[in-house]
Amino acid sequence: MIPRTAVSQTLHSFLKPLRNGVIAGLCALAVAMALPNRYTSVARILPVESKGIGGNIGLAAAAAAVGLSLPGQDSSDAAYPDILNSYWLRTALLDTEFTFSDRSWHFAAPVSHTVTLRKYFKARTTEAAFRGLDKILRVNRDLKTKLISIEAETKSQELSQQVVRRCSDLLNSFAVEKSMTRGAAKARFAGERLADARKEKTRAENNFFAFLNGNRNYTTSIDPQVRLSGLRLEEEWKLRTQIVATLAVTYEQALLEEKNDTPILNILDPGNYPEEKSSPRRGAITLTVTFLVMLGSWLWSLRGWIQQALRTE
Repeated sequence: MIPRTAVSQTLHSFLKPLRNGVIAGLCALAVAMALPNRYTSVARILPVESKGIGGNIGLAAAAAAVGLSLPGQDSSDAAYPDILNSYWLRTALLDTEFTFSDRSWHFAAPVSHTVTLRKYFKARTTEAAFRGLDKILRVNRDLKTKLISIEAETKSQELSQQVVRRCSDLLNSFAVEKSMTRGAAKARFAGERLADARKEKTRAENNFFAFLNGNRNYTTSIDPQVRLSGLRLEEEWKLRTQIVATLAVTYEQALLEEKNDTPILNILDPGNYPEEKSSPRRGAITLTVTFLVMLGSWLWSLRGWIQQALRTE
């Protein structure tokens, strides 16, 4: 027959960890209930390869303009995560003013804000602001589908949505406006040269017209000097006319090449308005704390037996 004291000790060794775990779980639940809800908004972007041969080179040059180095990239879309994490884009995001409301804790009243992220993080330096941005913003790229995901998790539903949409707008602005492609450089040079050629053609026309006013029939003139001057002015005018026509065609081709080289971003999801919280997971927190405290209490209650077993071993 088992002594009553042994039964009570055994029961106590099991009930005490259970009691400690329940108490710890209730405390953890109370703390978790006070934590403010956090909401995640996701934007999904699918880049499209440019048709021109200078697309990747142009994007690499544009990335280099903001301090990025992209050697050996297999496609232009591989640069977009680096651009989203670049100093230029993150600084522009930090200096953007957002209007939103959030709660300091779960049961607090909503507070409205109209501030930049730099002021919202209360960062004294840019590096500190970047660390605050790293806590709320994530950028991922699927290697198979090339789909780029931008996720923002904050205490405000409006702020999460506005941050990912602002990131998409900045990325699109970079790809369209700041990508210095070969087509753009060629179009700019061809346009400048076409303007100069038209001025030279106008000057040649004026000189030839002025000569014709006094020498309408210069081709049948008995003066060889008059015939030579007329032929020279006529050839100059025809040459300038041909140059203008050639440069006009080159300029139009350069404009088409510039459009083909411009990267295209298909924004599949501009950034949803999160209706359900993404964290904290209060149930998981409570169960985890309860289990860990129960396990720790149980091991602590068996410390004498464990020490004895170790000595024996």
